[in-house]
Amino acid sequence: MPKTKTDIAKEYIEKYAEVYKRTQKQFSKRFVATVIYNENPDVFTNVEDARKFVRYSLGQQGSRSADINKDFADRFAFINEQITDTPHSEPFIMPKVNNKVLITNDWHSLFYDKRAVETSINYGIKQNCNAVLINGDFLDFYGYSRFSKNPKISSEFIQNEQEWGVEMLRLLQDTFGYVVYKQGNHDKRREEQLFDLTAKHPEIIDACTLEDYLQYEGSNVRFVKDYQTVKLGKLNAIHGHEVGMSGGINAARNIFLRTYANTISGHSHIKQ
Repeated sequence: MPKTKTDIAKEYIEKYAEVYKRTQKQFSKRFVATVIYNENPDVFTNVEDARKFVRYSLGQQGSRSADINKDFADRFAFINEQITDTPHSEPFIMPKVNNKVLITNDWHSLFYDKRAVETSINYGIKQNCNAVLINGDFLDFYGYSRFSKNPKISSEFIQNEQEWGVEMLRLLQDTFGYVVYKQGNHDKRREEQLFDLTAKHPEIIDACTLEDYLQYEGSNVRFVKDYQTVKLGKLNAIHGHEVGMSGGINAARNIFLRTYANTISGHSHIKQ
């Protein structure tokens, strides 16, 4: 007999409740629902559908059914964590259906190496990849840099970077079907400067985001914040700046000493 939606939700609740008991790491109901939907897309209509059954199984909809687990520890494990000054976000989980992912990073928009980009895309096509992960610094936002800038180059970026970004994302989406775009330190330059202006001009806040800047009709690009990890099975993808990476002789060793996990990163621009 196939499992019901409630059965599946309870299995995941028990799993993450056990993780909480071991690690004290809390998981929001939305996070658990996202995992459930990504791993059971043939059962649940969408994330909100999965979330409804998570809430029901945790007794969040007023039901007094004897089947509902009322254990305090289990319920507390799914209360959202406190907000702190340091961003801490749940990871973005690559859907299981996207099981062949081309990982690329550090294109830096108009500074990109055209031959290298073409080679990587062709490699992904030959490997029948069904998704691409842009692992940070797809754009450069040279004009927003706090360092000294060449006025001519800065003008070129301001005029053409957005068009370049949209065209490239369209190309990647049309080629691989699904695009995940994790922000790097360069990608957030524009947002950071514009958000500083929102105190005086709150009406511009919706135009500050990278999603808005690179919006186009038919886009299915998933944007992931720079401080979020992307999980591809047992592999963790970070850009590198999140853990203070700045190069060094052995970037792979440095990233391991900072994460103690199976991690892939870019940012350092060093071949290993």
